[in-house]
Amino acid sequence: MREYVLADVEKIWSKLGSENALRTHILSTIATGFANTRVELDRFMGTTFYACQQAQLMLDAIINKVLGFLETEGMISTAGGLHATKLGALVSRLYIDPLSASMMLHGLDDMHKAQVTPLTLLDLICKTPDIRRIYLRSDDYDWIGEIVAHYSDEFVHIPRESDREYERFLSEVKTALLIREWVEESHEDDITKRFGVGPGDIRALADTAQWLMHSLAELSAFKRTEYTHDSRELGMRIEYGARAELLDLIKLRGIGRVRARNLYNAGYHDTEALRHADFDRVATIVGTKTAKKALAQLGIHVD
Repeated sequence: MREYVLADVEKIWSKLGSENALRTHILSTIATGFANTRVELDRFMGTTFYACQQAQLMLDAIINKVLGFLETEGMISTAGGLHATKLGALVSRLYIDPLSASMMLHGLDDMHKAQVTPLTLLDLICKTPDIRRIYLRSDDYDWIGEIVAHYSDEFVHIPRESDREYERFLSEVKTALLIREWVEESHEDDITKRFGVGPGDIRALADTAQWLMHSLAELSAFKRTEYTHDSRELGMRIEYGARAELLDLIKLRGIGRVRARNLYNAGYHDTEALRHADFDRVATIVGTKTAKKALAQLGIHVD
């Protein structure tokens, strides 16, 4: 009673206090038609808890800054009111920070500077403010630096070690490398030991990375770049934690990355091979119940 009822009230702060949240919600407010003019936007923002915690001049300055950014990046138009462009509407639907979208779009423009691989695409999404990067440990600098040197042609830009952003860059690379280990089917125990994270951290990071890679694929399709297919495929690999060769098998319900790998190693490389497989042999690989369910999805029913 004394601690939870009679104690002093804790101070609370609006989540709109972070600029990334404000960018996202202002774009959404415009894209959904809640505010079509600056007056309507000011009125809408004035009803928020955030407005109660800010002086009017400060609030106006922040909104002006966000609107300027959104217009410069081609996400809104201020001609004749406030209107979301096709790009702005897409970014709003993806529900990513407009700054993340901007970084992805500019990153796609710079892809020609690198030999594009999954690591290149992962490094791009790990630069965005929407992902939680992994902290660097004291012994991480050497081995990550060696990987950067070995795969230098797969990075668009590598800061010099003396640059202020070099440590942040290594943190981005470490995060990208963890996701790469996940899609290369490394065992979770090996990932947790190497990167100093827990099993739950791997899944949480994979979920965020999948969302961002999907967003990258959609933005790539919007720009009609050549990286759309690779981004979409990589997004699926992140979802399942598997190499590309397993994607056809792993789409079957009940067939995770372990069972899909066992089937693949046994010679069943895709669902078409499963259609012509001997049921008893498949059952020995994945179990009788799972085999029946998997084949049923292919239109093959076993009594």
